[in-house]
Amino acid sequence: PSEFPLGQNTVIWTIIDGSGNSATAEQIVNVTREVLPTITAPADITVDNDEGTCQATGIDLGTPEVTGEDIPENGISNNAPESFPVGTTVVTWTVIDGNGNQSTAFQNVTVVDNEAPSITAPANISTNTVPSGCDSGEIDLGEPVTSDNCGVDKISNDAPLVFPLGTTVVTWTVIDVNGNEATSEQTVTVVDNEAPLITAPANINIQLGPEEEFAADVELGQPTVSDNCSIASVTNDAPNSFALGINTVIWTVIDESGNMATAEQLVVVKKEEACVVTAKAKATITLKINSLGEAKLTTAMVDDGSFATCGPLRLDLSKFDFSCDDLGENMVKLIATDAEDNIDEAEFKVIVLDEERPKIKIKKAAFVWMMRAGDTFTMPDFRGRVEASDNCGFELIQHPAPGTQYRKPVNFFVEFEAKDLSGNISKERFRFILLVSKNKGPVRKNNKEIEFVDSGLWSVPWNTPFNWLVKEEISFEEGSDPEAIRQIKWNPLGYDPLIPGFYQIGATLLNESFNGFDAEMSLPVIVESKPLPEDILISRNLVPDKVHSGETIGSLKTIDPVDNVHIYTIDDHPNFHIDKDVLIWKGNGQPDAVMKVNVHSTDRAGQTISRELTLYREVDPNSILVYPNPAKQETNILVQLSGESDVTIRVFDAAGRSVYEEHSHQSETFVRNLDLRELSSGMYHIVVQIDKRVLTGRLVKGL
Repeated sequence: PSEFPLGQNTVIWTIIDGSGNSATAEQIVNVTREVLPTITAPADITVDNDEGTCQATGIDLGTPEVTGEDIPENGISNNAPESFPVGTTVVTWTVIDGNGNQSTAFQNVTVVDNEAPSITAPANISTNTVPSGCDSGEIDLGEPVTSDNCGVDKISNDAPLVFPLGTTVVTWTVIDVNGNEATSEQTVTVVDNEAPLITAPANINIQLGPEEEFAADVELGQPTVSDNCSIASVTNDAPNSFALGINTVIWTVIDESGNMATAEQLVVVKKEEACVVTAKAKATITLKINSLGEAKLTTAMVDDGSFATCGPLRLDLSKFDFSCDDLGENMVKLIATDAEDNIDEAEFKVIVLDEERPKIKIKKAAFVWMMRAGDTFTMPDFRGRVEASDNCGFELIQHPAPGTQYRKPVNFFVEFEAKDLSGNISKERFRFILLVSKNKGPVRKNNKEIEFVDSGLWSVPWNTPFNWLVKEEISFEEGSDPEAIRQIKWNPLGYDPLIPGFYQIGATLLNESFNGFDAEMSLPVIVESKPLPEDILISRNLVPDKVHSGETIGSLKTIDPVDNVHIYTIDDHPNFHIDKDVLIWKGNGQPDAVMKVNVHSTDRAGQTISRELTLYREVDPNSILVYPNPAKQETNILVQLSGESDVTIRVFDAAGRSVYEEHSHQSETFVRNLDLRELSSGMYHIVVQIDKRVLTGRLVKGL
């Protein structure tokens, strides 16, 4: 049908083929009415946390109100966790009907933390007051032990910076993350164990009249007392009256903590008697002279109980001031005088000592000297360089003594000793280094070296550089300090290694701390004559057949064992000239078969050698050139070789007879001169065999 009613409807499908055959099939169409479900969550819940935890479990959420059709048993659900943390958790309720339609609702579950944290304060503390103070100073209270089911937020206490004397309660407070708090108490007890201080009044001397037997109403004075906190009482045990003799009064101070201290005061009671004055001196007094050469004696240093019964006692000395002139034993008197000018004297011994060591100062820089072997060094008097002083005078001694002589290298300290009259000694020193040069030069006989001896004269080969001379040729005797040798400044003083002859070279050692003591030395040096050059060679002795003017023929080289710098000249020649060390062609036309030039080489010592160089017109390698041709008296055969070869030369006349033959081994191009005077005029054949190659030529012998 075009519309389906509510409920189950059956549709019949039919198919018919071309022959009228048919078949059917059924289709079910279910028509339902859609009713959306609804859900109302249970009421919101507020609960306390589970004890000891930061959550709540086992909460009964309640049952939601649900409407709708075809809701299965498992169609109602929520996302509630097994345990709820402290705070508010939103639970989502969901309903789903059999057709997949769903609806949701929300429920708030609030867990409240009402559980207080726990705190245990640190252990109680007992401590003493700080020295000279009445409080504890800074105290390390320790740390409390705290815990909470959800976590501690803050720990604090109400402790002061310092604690007063007595017991103070410190309250520790802990607050958890949810604002719950708890407290615990700690006591800090500060104890004063520091005794007070007391100084008794000055001792009192009382003079009784002849009829009196005791002293009454004595004014003792007041003691000086102090305490780090406070004083409770100050008392003494003085009697109402004092008997003849020495009476001791004990003063006692007690502070508020019960600490106590005492001090004694003497009350001496005497009867009036005849004036007596007694001078009592120590038997021996030792005085030490100061840095200014002075010593001061006082009566306090000498008095050994002098007294006077009448009035104040005055003490005097027969000598107060002592100097270096008083070193040793001196007899002095102590003079005692009372108020009635009664006098008593006591003689005693004063020993005056000087224990002040002399002061000595010298620059520590080393003194270095040098000399040639065989010379003598005399030790100078360096005492003028020493700064020395003493309160009572001194003697300055130098070791080794001035005038001591040395002929060999040394390296030691020059020591200075300042000694005063009392035997006090101070020392200073500086290092002394003596360098001794040596030269073991050859002594020659009949131009042969036979031995080496200490000659004192340096003989060096020609062209020995100055730096090499001072570094390698000049040496110092064993024991000479290597570092000091390296400090020598060498002066060539006109030394020229290219000019043979006698020179004096200079050496200087600067002793900057020793004004006027710079060491200088001159050494004789002979620059030996230069050996003559041995030979002059040319790099190429062939001139191209078609040579051009200005073309380089070859480079000149001088065989010289000691010099590689030479100046070349050439005798006047129509075809050649020299530019520096290069032989250059300047002729016109074809070069002669053989040409000779005289060249000269001059070394830097001005010595010249001369050589005649033979040059050949260049032909093809392994070829021959006959010249002159025709010839009458003689001719030459130029054999051009490309390397070492076995060479055979044969000459045949017109009839084929051999008139000349030779066999040789040649290393380079060569020329063979043939004497033609015995040969008849006519045509000759020349055959030259170079290894396995045969070359031929013709020669015409003229009349």
